[in-house]
Formats: sequence, C-alpha cells, structure tokens
Amino acid sequence: MRVLFLLKLTIFCAKTIGIHAEAESSSSPSLPAHYPNVINANVSTQYEGVLNRSSQWTYEFRLDPLYEKFLSTNVRLEVQAIVLPGSAKIVSITVLQPSAISSSFRIPTFINKKPHNHISYRDYFTAQRTICILDSLHNESIPFSVVLSTKSETDIPFALFVNVTQDFLLELDSTKNFTLSPNRPYYFRYQFNDSKSIDSVRILADTNSTGDSCMTLSVQTAMCPIYDQEESIYFEGYYQTIRSSGAIFVEKKYPFESGFVLVILAHPDDEECRMRDPLSVPRPHLYLGAAPDKFFSNISVSLKIINDELEYPNNSLNALCWTLPILLAVAICVGSWVALKFKYKSLLRTEPQLVRLPEGIFWSRLKSNLYISDFGKLGKTGNGFFHFVTVMGTFYAIPVCQFAVYYYMV
Repeated sequence: MRVLFLLKLTIFCAKTIGIHAEAESSSSPSLPAHYPNVINANVSTQYEGVLNRSSQWTYEFRLDPLYEKFLSTNVRLEVQAIVLPGSAKIVSITVLQPSAISSSFRIPTFINKKPHNHISYRDYFTAQRTICILDSLHNESIPFSVVLSTKSETDIPFALFVNVTQDFLLELDSTKNFTLSPNRPYYFRYQFNDSKSIDSVRILADTNSTGDSCMTLSVQTAMCPIYDQEESIYFEGYYQTIRSSGAIFVEKKYPFESGFVLVILAHPDDEECRMRDPLSVPRPHLYLGAAPDKFFSNISVSLKIINDELEYPNNSLNALCWTLPILLAVAICVGSWVALKFKYKSLLRTEPQLVRLPEGIFWSRLKSNLYISDFGKLGKTGNGFFHFVTVMGTFYAIPVCQFAVYYYMV
C-alpha cells in the first residue's frame, strides 16, 4: 500500500509541474529567434542582404600575406543601408580583428543632423572606414570580420564592399587627391626615409571649400587603434581644425621617429571651427552659439608633405619677421616713455603758471590754482604718470605677441 501511495503521489506531482510549466510558457511572449548569418567573404566583391532585429550578418575576410606591400596597402570598408527618409532606423557596423582593437560605427553617422538639400540620401546613408592593419605582420595572413546588426523590426536592405588598394603611403613632395565627407574619413601613413637627412616635414592641406565647412587634421602614432571619428580624434597626438586650408609641422622625434599617421575628417557642421579666440583649444564647451542643422557635402582635398628645412631654410630670419610687430610695439613704448620723461623734466624747470577758474558752484569744487608740477604727485618720486604709460604700452603689446606666436606655430 505504501509503495502504491508513493507511486500515485509521484504521478500527481509530475502532472502538476507539467501544467504549471505549460501555463507559464503560454502566458510569456515568445522572443524572436536570433539568426546570425556567417559568410566567408572575399575582398573586391560586393555583398547584399536584408538586415533586421532577428537577423544579423557576419562577413569573415582573410587577406593573404602582404610582404613588401604591407606599408602601402590600404583596406577600405564601405557599407550602404537603404533607409527611408524620416525613419529612426540605425545600422551598427563592428569590425573585429584578432591583432587589433575592435572598432565600430553606425549608419546614419550623425543622427541629429539632417542632409542638406544638395546631398542625396544615398550619400547620407553610405559610410566608409579604413581598417587598421598596422599591428599585423607582413608575412602572415590578416583576418578580420565585419558584423552588421540593427534593432529595427522591419527589413533594411544593405550592401557591403571591401576594397584593397596600394595608396596608403604618403610620399615626399607628392600630392594625394581624394574626396572627403563626414561619413568618409581618411588616414594615411608617412615613413621617414633614413637615407635622407630630414629632421622635420610640413603637411599642407588644401580643399575646394569656400570657408563654410570644417575639418580636422590629426597626427597620430602609427599603431592601432587610429582615432578617425569625430568623438575620438582628440584622444591621440595633436590636431588642427581648418576650414579651407591648413598646415601642420612634424619633427622626427618621439613618438614620430620612424613615421606617423595623418588623419583627416570632415565635420557635419562648423561648430568645431568656431572658437572664442585663436589660442583656445577646440572643445565643445568653448564655442559660441548652437550648431546649424545642416550636413556639409563632399569636399575635394589635396594633401602634400614637403621638407620643412628646404621650404623654410632660414628659421632665424623667419622668426624675426614674425616677431617684428612685437619689437615695433616695444620700441614705441620705450620711445614714448623716454620722450615723456625728458618733456616732464623740462616742464618742471619752467615757472609755475597760475590758472584762474570761473566763479560758480561747480567750479568751486575744483582746485583754484593748478600748476603743471602737480601732475608729478601721482607717485612718491613723481614718476607715477610715466609708470602708467609703460604698463598700458605693455598690455597693448600682448595681443601682438599672441597673434605672432599663433601664426608662427601654423
């Protein structure tokens, strides 16, 4: 009897647990299954697909050993997502590399910026990035993966393309032309040639911009990661914001003994270039006003690296030309002080002149007999007036020094 009772109790408990499990499974909503699509991809081949919340795509690439072409190889990733205007769909792109830090970006790149009238939505929803392979070995294959994902419930058509070219190196005295946009930043590498005695170079950037756009030039060390996005370009090296043209001086010393990476990106508006004064650091909290709600179009850029010593052979003469306004301001201050000093002493030797003031309530508050020697009572030694002149002249020379130093650094 006891065995039969235990058997019935076990069957009853099993049925009860099964009923509760079935009720919980029927009451809770079913989550959509996540289907990763993994593709063994090849470079120079365009891939198309449809992306949604329950389906992500992973493209696995592998470059053959580059050997002597390692320094000049440029790997560019282009992703285009067909998103209807006005929708809030976002596509996230992540680049995974075993030999480097992973990076990611999104489409559209700038959510709060609307495309300008003369920019097509095709360009607005197309992004390009350079895949960093600087930390890889030249005699080994280079694997990397591109992962596409989104939170959108509806389908998003996309196209992906990876192109490999041999234009990554910047040559001395050679011009490199390309098209820049806020969705397409670029960076290139420059190697100092040991056979040439070059201690410094000057990077010249020229564009077809009329001055209403804003770009940033950045010099960084030749190692991954390379900061080529708007929110991270200030993390490494040093930089300069430009509107139409600019220049950066780079010396062959730590951390650029062997070379450097030059990054250039275009901002969606001119907020980064609107500073309070020429010597302030371009940071968002130093700007005036709000950024306009527009998105600049493509910009044609020309980069050139020249030998700074050949372009500016006499640095002493160049520095003298820039400091000439400072010397002129100091000379005016000293000359004025000397002239007033002698004039003041000559006035002290003259006879006092009596000044008669008119009668009245207002004039009674003033001194009735005013002498020229009374001006010497500003200080204990009678030189207070000339001290004020010297101080004022010095403060007028400070802005001249600031502008001279700022433009000389460029």
